[in-house]
Amino acid sequence: MKQRFFALLLAAAMLPALFPTAYAEESAEEILIGEEDTAQPAEIPAETEEESGTVSIRLQDEPAEQTVIYTDTLGVGKPSAGRISTAAVHTYEISDKGFVDQLDVGSRALYDAMDTALRDNPIQWSGNQVVICLDEDSDALRTLSGTLEGDSREEIEQQVRGAVCNAYAAYNYDHPEVFWIGKEIEQENTFLFAEGNGSGTASMTGMTLRISSPFSEQSLPTARNQFAAELNAAAAAANQGNTAYQKLRLAHDYLCGSVTYTAGAARAYSAYGALVDKKAVCEGYSRAMKAVCDMLGIPCVCISGTAVSKTERVSHMWNAVSLDSRWYAVDCTWDDTAGKSAEDSAVLHTFFLVGSGTSAPELELGKFSATHQPSGLLYESKDAETIKTFAYPMMSASAYTGEHIVDAIRLNCGSALSMNEGGQQTVRLSVYPESARGVKLVWKTSNRNVAAVSAGESGRAEITAVGGGTAVISVTADDISVSCAVKVTPKLSTPKMTSALTRVGGVQVKWECVSGANGYRICRRTSGGSWTKLAEVSGAMESSYTDYSVRNNMTYAYTVYALYDGQTASGCSSSGKSAYYLRTPEILTISNRSSGIRLTWNSVSRATEYSLYRKSPKDKKWKKIAVLGAKMTGYTDKKVSNHNTYIYTLRAGNSKGMSYYHTAGSTLRRISQVSWSSLKRGSAKTLTARWKRVAYVTGYELQYSTKSSMKNAKTIRVKSSGSSVLSKTVGKLTGGRTYYVRIRAYKSLDDGRTYGAWSSTKRVTVKR
Repeated sequence: MKQRFFALLLAAAMLPALFPTAYAEESAEEILIGEEDTAQPAEIPAETEEESGTVSIRLQDEPAEQTVIYTDTLGVGKPSAGRISTAAVHTYEISDKGFVDQLDVGSRALYDAMDTALRDNPIQWSGNQVVICLDEDSDALRTLSGTLEGDSREEIEQQVRGAVCNAYAAYNYDHPEVFWIGKEIEQENTFLFAEGNGSGTASMTGMTLRISSPFSEQSLPTARNQFAAELNAAAAAANQGNTAYQKLRLAHDYLCGSVTYTAGAARAYSAYGALVDKKAVCEGYSRAMKAVCDMLGIPCVCISGTAVSKTERVSHMWNAVSLDSRWYAVDCTWDDTAGKSAEDSAVLHTFFLVGSGTSAPELELGKFSATHQPSGLLYESKDAETIKTFAYPMMSASAYTGEHIVDAIRLNCGSALSMNEGGQQTVRLSVYPESARGVKLVWKTSNRNVAAVSAGESGRAEITAVGGGTAVISVTADDISVSCAVKVTPKLSTPKMTSALTRVGGVQVKWECVSGANGYRICRRTSGGSWTKLAEVSGAMESSYTDYSVRNNMTYAYTVYALYDGQTASGCSSSGKSAYYLRTPEILTISNRSSGIRLTWNSVSRATEYSLYRKSPKDKKWKKIAVLGAKMTGYTDKKVSNHNTYIYTLRAGNSKGMSYYHTAGSTLRRISQVSWSSLKRGSAKTLTARWKRVAYVTGYELQYSTKSSMKNAKTIRVKSSGSSVLSKTVGKLTGGRTYYVRIRAYKSLDDGRTYGAWSSTKRVTVKR
């Protein structure tokens, strides 16, 4: 998941332009960050009072969706463009109350004045602006005036501008609970300036700050109550811990569990957005963490800078907290978002109390100092003489080790591992967070006869596959356990193949079962080819497989492996068993004819002969009755008797071998052809047919038609009787017409009627 980190509220905010002196009638001038004031101040006589000089400064955030593509020109570990190194500038002491302790006397006086005004009840408002008014009798302006000295009015103005910038930036960072400060400040100031003999003096006579706010005078009281309630709830959750470490951890977990990273949310950059709205970006997380730590009495600092990954550099904010007189980093944003899917609700501690040298290998990230680069600047300005470089705490090189709680443990083998009997494999346990040290690990196996485990050093263990089956290897650390199912494939005997024989449509392979196997893999190859997997069958008693993917006139070799739960557990016969496959011919038709039973079949490519077999339903074995040439596709069996049932099958063959035959065959009862006795015309429009009885039949079908082709013939059924000669008179014929007549016998069986061959066709002309 791509992470977005956003610029800190003041990053593009603070006062880069000059404060011009102006006469009272001049209008206020608005200056945006990055622009220079080009107005030329008028020359003022010595001891002249300047009135109502007005400057508006609009605070700008970086774009909410900004992404800067990382390039080699910036370099890993180097400050981004415009940043200033903080090396050897100042030391942020654990005893410091905040960035305020890095301010000079004049800036600190303004800082204190802002704090007093912003905490007043009620706060002064002008529309939707919070107003701070300082007059010449205020301690802040008197103190500030005492620090001003320079050779020109411009130099004095620059000192005033720097004092306000530094005071406001430090206050904004030190007091996240003052969440109602907006993103625009308007400043009006008046001061006395005297110039002479190449030097000048100045004293402030008035200053007014107007700060925009996302709240109104009416809505702020409710918002402050809501914020206080949520801040107290977070602090109460953290105070469930008994030690500073436990309280910090609970505060971290509270924020990660309750806040949703939401770019573009209305108050995403403030502690209010994180604690009340529950929607924030990195700055909201960081400010909320500091607000909670302030309640807990744990030193905490908001750090702004650059987040660096493999592909990007973006503005980011995180925290430094102090435990046991050392500083450690906490990044709630990354623990709530980095490397997690939208559905993952787990709270990570990858970036909790880490040192500058701590890495996050599970996220493929290097040292923390490379991925989190502090800027040293609380605001940005092109005016290099105005901007102040603040110092951040000096970070511990390693993660906190004074106390540990294990969040999660993971085995590098996952939840399942497959091994062969006699094999060994080393598995490694990772403990999260990385700061957890001295953790006691307990390794166990559920079945020593399947897999044994022996603990090694640095979270490693050696697993030995003892015998076939499944065992569960588990490891416990601080009452957290993970396990891995180890499936061991035993060593089994090589299956002995017994045959590979042609069958209808394929080749059947057979082998002897192997003790301990619960499946088999069949491999196949053609002449000159390599062995390839053909199929797998499951079941301890399976001992045959029929290959229906064969092609006609091909020779195949087969071999078999024994399997255990789908894994190869044995060797195989290197030569296997071979079979030549020739397609089985299929009997297409079988019917009674005058001379016997007629069969037809399809031809088989590459066959040079066909062997025809016959048996009765009582016979167990087939009897070969004919061997026919390659071009033969039909045969009449004349050695048949009426009323007897015959079953036929056949095989194709050539010099390489024989096809298999249809074991069920094709069955037909022999019914002899009917013989005529006579066909005569009777009285007007009638004819009489007489024929000899056929034994064991159900009846006869008599057909007559005026066409010799028997087209449109009419059929009459006549039941059989014991008479040696049967007859049938057909009436209502057309007088003077010639009729053609034929007869056949039939037998009604369970599967339908079986017919004998038609008799010869006779004709007769009926009387008119």
